Amino acid sequence: MNHDVLQIAGALTVLGGYVAAQLGRTSTRSIGYLIANTVGAGLLAWLAWLGRDWGFLLLEGTWAAVSAVSLTLTLRHTPTRPAHDEPATPPS
Repeated sequence: MNHDVLQIAGALTVLGGYVAAQLGRTSTRSIGYLIANTVGAGLLAWLAWLGRDWGFLLLEGTWAAVSAVSLTLTLRHTPTRPAHDEPATPPS
């Protein structure tokens, strides 16, 4: 696949999350927003690495890393629903 197409896809992924957050359609803490940032910035960082574009790699690599850490923390703190055969634990 052409690198230009991948760059546009990565940029649109990051920008889609950003625009949605700015319009109040999502939160910057939402899982969807964080996935979009992690995937989009990760793709752009990988392409920057291939192209030896060090400034862009620093920007997008940092963006992807921070988004990935935030996503991991969010997923760890998101309550899971109990299985059908397990009773729900009431909050303490």
